Amino acid sequence: MATQIQRMPAPLALPNESSGGSIITQIVRLFIQPKAFFRHMPVGSHWLITLILVLAITGFTATAQIQSGTASSTTGTTTSASTQATSFNLTALNSTSSTTSSSAVAPSGTANTTTAATSTTATVSSDTTLMTELLAVCGVLVMWAGQTAALSLVTMLRGYAPQVGKCLQIAVWASLPLALMLVLRYAHFASGGSGGSLGLSLLLTNWSGYGQLPDIVQRILAVFTSNLTLFWLWNLLLIYLGARFALGGRRFGVAVVVAMWILAATIVPAFVSTPQTRTLPRQTMTTQTQQASTTKSSTTTATTQAQQGASGDMQPPSGAMPGGAPPGG
Repeated sequence: MATQIQRMPAPLALPNESSGGSIITQIVRLFIQPKAFFRHMPVGSHWLITLILVLAITGFTATAQIQSGTASSTTGTTTSASTQATSFNLTALNSTSSTTSSSAVAPSGTANTTTAATSTTATVSSDTTLMTELLAVCGVLVMWAGQTAALSLVTMLRGYAPQVGKCLQIAVWASLPLALMLVLRYAHFASGGSGGSLGLSLLLTNWSGYGQLPDIVQRILAVFTSNLTLFWLWNLLLIYLGARFALGGRRFGVAVVVAMWILAATIVPAFVSTPQTRTLPRQTMTTQTQQASTTKSSTTTATTQAQQGASGDMQPPSGAMPGGAPPGG
């Protein structure tokens, strides 16, 4: 009796061919044809260029945003130093006190203290700007790490080992819409636009029962609504398509992974940081600078008048003779 052996057909394997072209061509294909892009995702160094580009945009926009507020603080501190010379800390002027003449002690002290205050605030401004840039870049790196870990579950749900490298590449490519959002926001600020609410967080201010919710619920809602933008949804869609066509995940498993990432990206920031629901405006630097220039002109005029009075063109205010003892002494 003959035994018939049935063989199961081997599964069709999609060719792992990467599409050629420059980095600009790849970005355009990602935006226009995301499904075809992830079916033949580039395997060269294009994703490293994209990684550097996203980090550079993130750091630059964060630095440009903080420089405005820092410049306002710097000029405001300089104005206060120019108008309140009697409240200075004289220890900051030890290096310049030896070159100050006795006939103009008060005006020179004012000018020197203003310079010292300006130098100090400039140093603080530089440190603050660098720290803001590092925090923004670290935020993107943490986001990529979380998305890589979430995407690794896609292949694990199918019984295969996680492809960490490919998951990281998907996370980097999918973050391009967020970088585009930062560029458009910076262009809006540079053209004279003011700050505003992030995402749909403005709806929370119109909700009468929002203040009655527990604090942690308010924070979670604030994070979720501030993230809920067209570019964030675009980012989630690219993550879904990358998991489906680059990693070969099933629809249900990929949907669960994306939902897990949404929960993590909403709950974790609500516990570890203060939700930011608004962007700060970039004006007020011009006004503060004009005030500082006006104060500097007033200080220069006062210095000139004091020098003229010390040289003998004016009567000393106390009635004492220049270089001599007071009357009746």
